[in-house]
Amino acid sequence: MNIYLMIKNTFRNKRFIFFTILTPVFWYIALVMMSKTSGFYKTKYAYIWFTVSCLIGIAGNSLVSFAKSINSMKNFYELQIATFKYTILKWLYDEIIVQLVLNTIICLVILIVTFLIGHVEFSLKFVLLIIILNILGCYLSLFGFTLGQFFNARAIDASSFLIVPFYTWVKSDWISILTNVQRVFPGYYVNQLTQHLFLGGELLNPAICFIFSIILTSIPEIIALLWKFKIKS
Repeated sequence: MNIYLMIKNTFRNKRFIFFTILTPVFWYIALVMMSKTSGFYKTKYAYIWFTVSCLIGIAGNSLVSFAKSINSMKNFYELQIATFKYTILKWLYDEIIVQLVLNTIICLVILIVTFLIGHVEFSLKFVLLIIILNILGCYLSLFGFTLGQFFNARAIDASSFLIVPFYTWVKSDWISILTNVQRVFPGYYVNQLTQHLFLGGELLNPAICFIFSIILTSIPEIIALLWKFKIKS
């Protein structure tokens, strides 16, 4: 499939524009405006809110919307694989490249808004953070690709809770249990990396946990895909 056409078709989708770009932007603007009005705004919050806004957009794009798209189109692509020289690896590669471009655009749009209203200056730390977010986005694309092969739309919608760490918002025994589940997944460690990157702290341990969790949780997805397409063939 033509990657340019896939990206072009995505931007024709009004749901993509609204839910994965405008919604995270409005969420960020609302938090900044409310905090400034209430008098508790600090620049350090802008960094965290920027990261969470990007996670909302990336999760909505690569995990939810993408998985639904794969689920609706999988019969067509399976026919392509069965009848033409089009492989599962080529399909996955094309889709992840598209998701990488889309996620970068999401981050850049939110970053521009952050500079305009958050009193934040550009630094190479933002470049590093966007790279980290895109690594997570590629992982979520693999996750979304796998979900789209095996689950329906309702199950896919429920999967997004694994991204944003609940402990940053509320405290309870139930939230602690959910947080422990989230520790298995790389989205949990992006919040730690952001805080250590912008507010000071040691980056090595959360970076190792981030990479290790990607590798650990990707193995079952790869095995599931290989099993599925081996059975299909």
